[in-house]
Amino acid sequence: MALERDFEKFTGGPVITTRDRMHVTLSDTSIIYLNQNTYRLLGNPAAAALYYSRERDTIAIEPASPRIEQNFPIRPLQTGWRILAAPFLGHFGIRTDHTLKFVHPDIENGVLLLNLRDTVNVTPRRYKQKE
Repeated sequence: MALERDFEKFTGGPVITTRDRMHVTLSDTSIIYLNQNTYRLLGNPAAAALYYSRERDTIAIEPASPRIEQNFPIRPLQTGWRILAAPFLGHFGIRTDHTLKFVHPDIENGVLLLNLRDTVNVTPRRYKQKE
């Protein structure tokens, strides 16, 4: 069937559930949160080495041995996994006043790359109480 000229094709695609996509956030309390899928794609590591590229404004998370004290443990948190990254973030001066979601987290050669220029604010709104 040929469509009339006034039809526009939607190119956004379907919604992919959080369970099936990579979902990574950085909270204002210095927690890097990975959903189950991201953690699985990273290889279910017990710890991670954290890196930062000032030039790219990108955080890299590499699976690493929990026996090396410079590596950060990865622990369960609700339905995902967390890295308490305060020392790392403080060292590099990475600060946020709200929770950031990384729009396009990517895994290259087994390393998770998180671009701080490609984020959105996902902090829930706080509504004023009625008096």
